[in-house]
Amino acid sequence: MNPRIRLAALLSALALGGIVAYQYLFDPAAAVKRAVQAAAGAFENRNLDGFMAAVSRNYADDQSMTYDGVREAASEAFQAFEAFNVTLEKVEITVDGSTARFTALATVVATTRDREKYMAIGTPESGQRLELELHKEDGTWRVTSAHGYAR
Repeated sequence: MNPRIRLAALLSALALGGIVAYQYLFDPAAAVKRAVQAAAGAFENRNLDGFMAAVSRNYADDQSMTYDGVREAASEAFQAFEAFNVTLEKVEITVDGSTARFTALATVVATTRDREKYMAIGTPESGQRLELELHKEDGTWRVTSAHGYAR
């Protein structure tokens, strides 16, 4: 292969790698998205500690839920259901300093031990609008409130 073509390919790969690395390491919206996806994954795996790692100890929402209430509700859900499938679509993220807003159409399907499925959030036709507010606490994005999860 022509050395100039190899050099151009190498420089292109480095530039693309730099863009990907920048987005992964420094883009706050990408970090917020990763934090929410990690929480959703922990919920799907029924990993209470992993899920709660994404929730701020200062959590409070318009349904009078607190950190302890979220922990109790998640624990009860994990005991009542065998599996969960979380889908987040049409994601929008805005970041202003150490505060972020994550909005998506969410569906959560809960499956019992008898394989019966229930729509915990959303409907089979469409997701339910979910808004999360996150704050960066000690370098980690954590959810401080959620709106739209109650029917």
